[in-house]
Amino acid sequence: MDPIVTVEHHGEGIVEFHCAVPGTSVTWKNAFLLALPGFLVVFVLWAFSIAEGLDLVSVWIAICLVLLWRKMGQIKKESLLLMHDLGIQVKRSYVSGKEDNMFVERSRLTSVVINEGVGFSAVTYYLAFITQGDTELVLAFSELIPRIADLVAILHAARSVVFGEDAPDWRAAFNSLHSSHPTASSSSSSQVPQSRLEASAEARDDASSELPGFASELKDEDKKTQ
Repeated sequence: MDPIVTVEHHGEGIVEFHCAVPGTSVTWKNAFLLALPGFLVVFVLWAFSIAEGLDLVSVWIAICLVLLWRKMGQIKKESLLLMHDLGIQVKRSYVSGKEDNMFVERSRLTSVVINEGVGFSAVTYYLAFITQGDTELVLAFSELIPRIADLVAILHAARSVVFGEDAPDWRAAFNSLHSSHPTASSSSSSQVPQSRLEASAEARDDASSELPGFASELKDEDKKTQ
């Protein structure tokens, strides 16, 4: 299931985007699903007398605790806070309630791009901020990655709010995405909408226009270090 993207306005020049996957919180249903594998393992051990002399209840509890530990370590929401003239804050929330926050001030930010990561079977687009003097990109959504159309809208919002650039109306684009296609994130159709193809092409153009400059900065930094 694709993550769901929402936007929250905190005031003039402060916008926050949230990316979350439904069903990640611990509920009674999830607790039952966590206990079921342990019960099945214990039942097999008991039925075939594989683990004679073992406390099967303790085995079941141990399996449940391991599965619960893995569940609590999952990320349930990632957020990007855009603040005019101040910078950005990237936040990651876990099922356990733990939160990781990272703030990057405006003076360190040089640009924001949509880059692509090529894997064995898929190409993933992600939103990245380029910082001054650093070779590593600051990823806005590193685990829960929104659709490319949402990334384009967030890209335009970041350029407008944080950098003060003239960017397309991201509010209208974002509202159009989530009002015209309310079930697009859960659609099982193999066809890609034309709007998504256009957004993908625009994102690649934006990323390619920014990356050459970034690459030249990296080369300059390498020369200085040598």
